[in-house]
Amino acid sequence: MPGTSMSRISRRFGWALLGLALSMGVSLRWRVLDAPLQRDEGEYAYAGQLLLNGIPPYEQVYNLKFPGIYAAYAGVMAIFGETVRGIHSGLSWINAATILAVFFLARRSLGDLAAGVSAIVFATLSLGPALQGAYANAEHFVLLPAVTGLVVLMRALEGWRIAAFPIAGVLLGTGVTMKQQGAAFVLLALVLVALDARARQMSLVTWGRGTGALLLGVSTPLLLAAGILAAAGVLPSFWYWAVSYAWTYTGHMSLEGSWMLLKIFGGAVAAGSPWLWVLAGAGCSALIWDERVRGQTRFLLPTLLFSLLAVAPGLNFRPHYFVLALPAFSLLAGAFCLAVERWMGKNAGTLAGALTAVLIALACVGGTLASQRQAMFELTPVDLTRVSYGPRNPFAESLRIASFIGSLADPGDSIAVFGSEPQICFYSELRCATGHIYMYPLMENHDAAIEMQREMIRELEERDPAWFVYVSPVESWLDSSSLKNIRMHDSDVLAWLELRKAGLDRVFVVELSPEGARFHAGPALVARRRFGGPIVEVYRRREAPTRVE
Repeated sequence: MPGTSMSRISRRFGWALLGLALSMGVSLRWRVLDAPLQRDEGEYAYAGQLLLNGIPPYEQVYNLKFPGIYAAYAGVMAIFGETVRGIHSGLSWINAATILAVFFLARRSLGDLAAGVSAIVFATLSLGPALQGAYANAEHFVLLPAVTGLVVLMRALEGWRIAAFPIAGVLLGTGVTMKQQGAAFVLLALVLVALDARARQMSLVTWGRGTGALLLGVSTPLLLAAGILAAAGVLPSFWYWAVSYAWTYTGHMSLEGSWMLLKIFGGAVAAGSPWLWVLAGAGCSALIWDERVRGQTRFLLPTLLFSLLAVAPGLNFRPHYFVLALPAFSLLAGAFCLAVERWMGKNAGTLAGALTAVLIALACVGGTLASQRQAMFELTPVDLTRVSYGPRNPFAESLRIASFIGSLADPGDSIAVFGSEPQICFYSELRCATGHIYMYPLMENHDAAIEMQREMIRELEERDPAWFVYVSPVESWLDSSSLKNIRMHDSDVLAWLELRKAGLDRVFVVELSPEGARFHAGPALVARRRFGGPIVEVYRRREAPTRVE
């Protein structure tokens, strides 16, 4: 009877925490739906925009990401609209669904109350400004199918329901199509299957059947994506960018650079939510002193280890990569609260145990929200973007720049952006005249960089864009994570642009500064003014006809 009472109380608290997590996540994200797109979002949005117009990835957008994220953005924009608000509305729904998936994953292994704690911890951490949580980075799209796949797998393992293994595999494989780091969760699933088979003393034949069924499911979305790309004629381009170049990219980071990034970004992530990280760390200790939590070691520890592996491809740490580890740390936070509930329940009663665990979780969540109150509650969407990325990245200004270009552009005009700012192409709804929407690969110190620059020049000369945008801040040219990016001052692309300026009119300049951007329009004004700081310049081809209003 006491066990039944404890179960009922835990269930009520767990579901209440889930409701709080969902409502908090949705409401806080609703505040920042209009946050300007940063460059990764701009890439996905532009590629998704092309996809909605029948143009496949890797035909006019070159990048190392897997194609699932482009399809996901196209789906989000088809439902919610091709706008900033539409993209972030889609993220809000995806995040809410991931909160549910984390809840059910924790519930299968740790029970209701721990599941509620895991859900609200995940909801809070996934919003964290240090992880760029308000922005629709690909990691959020990886987590939803990956965590849901683990939920299905854990259920399948309970009775070794082989028929459910391919379903779990399809979900996990879908996570891989979103971004290569999703492969870490496939490895996690294979380890969980092997550990469960060993614990049950199953034969190699049975274990092999389960593993094969899982891999069959994983391969299905990958083969489907490859087939679609092959039918569209872009499979060779995909292979070069997402496999060959991606391999080069992951190997360009020095150990010194990796350590520097880990200190900067990892330290910022830890400093942003210290109470929740302490709670998760305490969950590791519960693996030792609580019998119930210790019984889940073969699930919790591999989940933590492979989630950390997902964060560190090529040891190239980025703030949003840490999003991939949040479900694991949320589970550990839930595990600690389960251990507290059980210990207090034995010493002070069932209700006191559950209430103590809930209050600890809410105190840590509340402390985190209070420490991040400026980003969570006070900053406008535009100011949040400026604070998150700094004034030298023209994300907040890109919409106005694109709007200006769009107001003057003729139907069929194309645009060339000299800088890594694909959001300008998306906002303006003009076709980019080159598939090189990022300058980073062209500036890197590898053998293909010069050929990439020459390919960009050939595409620009062939397509002869009417509009040119030059972004001067180095952040738009050199990937700050690399210590080997040294080609910018010996750039064929910049030399070509200087020669091309003879046939261009400079019609618009944006001065970027911490005090706020200053916009200068009109050839006469621009000609009289000298600019010393970081700027964005907009040029128009001189022979381009003027649109008659």
